[in-house]
Amino acid sequence: MMPKQKRTTHSPELKAKVALEAVRGLKTATEIAQEYGVHPVQVSQWKKALLEDSSTLFDQKRGPKPKAEYRRPMGSDLAFCPPSPPSEAKSKV
Repeated sequence: MMPKQKRTTHSPELKAKVALEAVRGLKTATEIAQEYGVHPVQVSQWKKALLEDSSTLFDQKRGPKPKAEYRRPMGSDLAFCPPSPPSEAKSKV
């Protein structure tokens, strides 16, 4: 009886590299699979996953984040005191 082989887990970096090369279309899936030591079906699956999920890369909006209102932590001895406006009662010298 032959011992069972453990499944190989591939890093996300390798999957991305293989998928990008498949998307470029310069080589066949079989050529890419031989070069990276994976099965041609995996190349096709990773390419499909890349193409389907690539639109989510640009979902996040850029720009300034909304400012949160200032809240003093509960039990904090530090109080936020805005500068007081100059009083009009000061005498002019």
